[in-house]
Amino acid sequence: MSRLFGRAAGVAGGLGLVLLALPGAASAHALSKTFESRLPLVVYLAGAAGAVALSFLFVLVRDLLLVALFAVLLVAATRPGSGAPRSP
Repeated sequence: MSRLFGRAAGVAGGLGLVLLALPGAASAHALSKTFESRLPLVVYLAGAAGAVALSFLFVLVRDLLLVALFAVLLVAATRPGSGAPRSP
């Protein structure tokens, strides 16, 4: 009898976990009426385009600074008397 009770409790516990894992209704995210922004769509699109352009600009500046730093280090390493071997 205890074996049957243990199996039933395990099945009930597993079923309870499955029911808890199922998604519930998200009624808190529903809007009762249509949302109208005070800004036109063009303003949002221009802001998004500006953010993307700035991110590309930041990456470009970072890469150019790294290239300049590498060039300075390369020139310093190949300078006569620096102890580094020179390439022919």
